[in-house]
Amino acid sequence: MKQINQHFNQNLSQQFTPRTLHFLTIVATIIGVVVLSLPWLGLNRVASWSADLLFFILADLIMVKLAQHRVNFLVSIFVGVGSAFIITLILVLYIGLVTGK
Repeated sequence: MKQINQHFNQNLSQQFTPRTLHFLTIVATIIGVVVLSLPWLGLNRVASWSADLLFFILADLIMVKLAQHRVNFLVSIFVGVGSAFIITLILVLYIGLVTGK
């Protein structure tokens, strides 16, 4: 079982070069700023769609970072998806608070 876990971690962490991780971090930051500013402009649907996109990017980033630190593969999946879900939920609640819906 330990060999399978190491194989998944190596495979996942080798999928992304440092340049790709840097690019994804910049994209996640830009989308986060866009998600925070769109409700003020009245673009609620676009903000919700952007929050969904941000969820997937954040989940990937967190999972890859955990895989690079040799965390158990299943733990990295649960922590990555859970963290991204909580961040996205906070953003969606913020959108609802700003728009009143």
